[in-house]
Amino acid sequence: PAIHISINEELKKNFIAGYHKDRQLKTPYHEASKAEDSRSAGKRFYKDENELLFFINADFQPRLCVPKNLQQIILTESHESPLETTHMG
Repeated sequence: PAIHISINEELKKNFIAGYHKDRQLKTPYHEASKAEDSRSAGKRFYKDENELLFFINADFQPRLCVPKNLQQIILTESHESPLETTHMG
């Protein structure tokens, strides 16, 4: 299963700033290459066209990396927003 999201400029800037501050994501963010270069053997992280960081899991599926400072905000918004939600029904 996949979730398709849209992101506004302010949230995108918050993600990028969060990557620079997050102890676990700072190095992968700076070392990650663009999406077109990401499928090389051994590379687990890449940046998309919005400069968002993704992790390639064991099944070779991309997963959006969410900085620590945004995790609670994203979880709350995705579960409680009446217009944009991760739950059906």
